[in-house]
Amino acid sequence: MRFFNKDAPPPYTEREENDKRAVENTATWHPLRYQNSLPEENFFFILIVLILVVSISVFLILFLNKTSSCDYRVANKCLKIYNVSMDHDDAYSTCKGRLLTAKTYSDDVAINTFFRSQSIDNVWMGLKCTGGTVSSCVWDNKFPLNYNSFSPGFPDANLGQCVVYRTSSNDQGEWVSSQYEWMARIVCED
Repeated sequence: MRFFNKDAPPPYTEREENDKRAVENTATWHPLRYQNSLPEENFFFILIVLILVVSISVFLILFLNKTSSCDYRVANKCLKIYNVSMDHDDAYSTCKGRLLTAKTYSDDVAINTFFRSQSIDNVWMGLKCTGGTVSSCVWDNKFPLNYNSFSPGFPDANLGQCVVYRTSSNDQGEWVSSQYEWMARIVCED
C-alpha cells in the first residue's frame, strides 16, 4: 500500500518543465550566440580595473623595490658613507650636491653620537660661509643657517669657506672652517 503526502508537489511540475527546457538550450549553446551580450558598462568597468592593476604594479616595481644606497639611517636621514677622503669639490660631486647637514640640535646630537660610535671624524658638510659670521653661512641648497654648532672662533673665512664636522675628543660635534682643497671624509645624504 502506498502512502501519499497530500502536501507534496505533484510528480510532474512546471519547474521540471523549465529545467528540461534549460538543459535542451544548454546542449545547443554556441559561443558566438552570446557575442554581444556584455553590456557596455561592464566593458568599461573591466577596462578601468585593468588600468588600475597595471598602474599599481608599475608603481610597486619602480618605487617600492628601489635599491637603497643608504648605509645608515641617522636622525631620519639616509647616510651613505665613503671610506675615503677628498677635497670639497670632489666630495660635492660624489654626493651630487647632497653633503651632510645638521639643521637642528637633535640632528646634530644624533650625528655626533653616530660618528663617534663609528670613529668617523672630519666630514665635509653641505655648508659654506663667505664671511667671519654665522649670518654669512648658507646650506648648499641655498637655505639660510638657522642652527649651528661652530667651535668658538668659527666660522673664519681666512681659514676657508667650507665647513667640516669634527668629532675628535677636543671638538665633539663642532664645526670648523676649512679650505676647499683640504682632505676630509665624505658622507652623503640620500
